[in-house]
Amino acid sequence: MLFKCLKSDLQAALQEVVKAVSIRTTLPILTGILFKVSEQRLVMKATDLEISIIKEMEIKGVEEGELVIPARTI
Repeated sequence: MLFKCLKSDLQAALQEVVKAVSIRTTLPILTGILFKVSEQRLVMKATDLEISIIKEMEIKGVEEGELVIPARTI
């Protein structure tokens, strides 16, 4: 997965999505954010099983793919 976008756009989108990340959970996957690049779009998703937030933005996608990154890392 490889893409290009403005840092400020990515940061603004992450600030919205991170609100749905679960801090304390027995399911480690809920502590991350899903990044999916396809067809010049970046989709970021997060959930805590009560609420979900999905944010899409236009990018310059070079290589398609999906990845879950722990919110702490970001």
